[in-house]
Amino acid sequence: MTTESWRSFEVDGEEIEVVSSFCFLGDTIVREGGCEREIRRRITLGKGAMQGLEKIWKDKSVSLETKTRIVKAMIIPVVLYGCEAWTKTKALEKKIEACEMWIWRRMLRVSWTEKRTNEHILEEIGHLRGDMTLRQRAARQKLMYFGHVMRADGLEKEMMLACGEGRRGRGRPRKRWMEEIHETMNMNLPELREATRDRNTWRRLTMTVARIQRIDGTR
Repeated sequence: MTTESWRSFEVDGEEIEVVSSFCFLGDTIVREGGCEREIRRRITLGKGAMQGLEKIWKDKSVSLETKTRIVKAMIIPVVLYGCEAWTKTKALEKKIEACEMWIWRRMLRVSWTEKRTNEHILEEIGHLRGDMTLRQRAARQKLMYFGHVMRADGLEKEMMLACGEGRRGRGRPRKRWMEEIHETMNMNLPELREATRDRNTWRRLTMTVARIQRIDGTR
């Protein structure tokens, strides 16, 4: 008998309801284990935060540099909250990129009818080649979290490296959290263990890997 058919269970005599999803510490946990719903929710929250500061974006007395710093301090953290636990597909990565460009265009009050490339928008806000995009920030924060857990010997490490019982269902398997780490770093587990031993070395390595992927200049 599996737990899939359970509607409730008891813990110390207290009945616990089984739900399809719930919010824990600001993060949406779904029964299937995916993160698509949470990423979409984070994007929506980020856009809502942008709209809440509309008066600032309209204010011509506020410099572009100040507006950019406000976005980085108040909007970007909203979108990337909990990104260390994300497992991103190509489609979700495109949504994250689209969200970032929507944020910058909203800040600059650029209409969607204006045929201005993403590269032109980034140049206008002073986005330097060394600056990281949303997708790069999410990747780096995930790698930094992985290194932190690997250097410790706690429950998080045991859960991260554990392999559950049972078999995957039919169809294309969902990408696992660790698989994205292996693909991003192009390392096997022993190599990752060795690389994470030194905090400073791992920090420089994750920064380098995160900068490899750049957002394109298409509209």
